Amino acid sequence: MVVFIHQGGGAALHARAGRGIEAGRDNLRYFAELYGVPPARIRPRVEELLALLGLEARALDRVENYSRGMKQRLHIARGLVHDPELVFMDEPTLGLDPEGAVEVRALIRRLKEANKTVFLTTHYRRWSWCWASSRSPIRPWRPAPWGSPCCSPGRPAG
Repeated sequence: MVVFIHQGGGAALHARAGRGIEAGRDNLRYFAELYGVPPARIRPRVEELLALLGLEARALDRVENYSRGMKQRLHIARGLVHDPELVFMDEPTLGLDPEGAVEVRALIRRLKEANKTVFLTTHYRRWSWCWASSRSPIRPWRPAPWGSPCCSPGRPAG
């Protein structure tokens, strides 16, 4: 699945990390160009994201040789390459080891502190409740009412 959100939005969804034949750094450069990042800003932004997501040591390796967790971090970097104000993340810690999951949660916290809007889908209700400024659990075939995260997880939103 490839998702392209133009102008101010970014997506980190379950998707293939690319064709797999290019290096991780080249993959991010490609998406930076696709998202319209100014040419002078591409290299510094790519390097920043590689370091931020712990991929700099493997930046020249082909994506097809990345582990599942590395591919997941690359997805996240692709969604952030153009520094969007609105970020969609679908299960961003899927496939990550516990340390990587902690790093991604810290990244999400930094995005929130930078006043970015983050739409997050997750099965990890415990940590999503800690950060949400508003939430809406999805129940089969219908979303639950929007509510404050101040509600305890067992009580209805309101």
